[in-house]
Amino acid sequence: MSNLNRQFLFRREHVDRSKAEVVRDQIIKQNPHISVTAYVGKIQEDRFGYHFFSEFDLVINGLDNEEARKHVNLMCFNLNIPLVDSGTNGYAAQVMNI
Repeated sequence: MSNLNRQFLFRREHVDRSKAEVVRDQIIKQNPHISVTAYVGKIQEDRFGYHFFSEFDLVINGLDNEEARKHVNLMCFNLNIPLVDSGTNGYAAQVMNI
């Protein structure tokens, strides 16, 4: 609830729902002709290791947890997969290609 004012995909009715599932639903609502899979869980779980990341040509990251962001960066770096990392701090935002 405390940061809904800076979210463009999340609304009050999404509180207590999985962020991954909400984002999937909102993207499909904007473009019903694409397929989006929501993966729910901690990105540091074993199932989100090298085999998982090797399935992607590009990773776009919007995580707000530093440990999780480091994990994604490590996976992408070691697999030579381009990473687009983004984050916010209050009303300031930053997007960086890695």
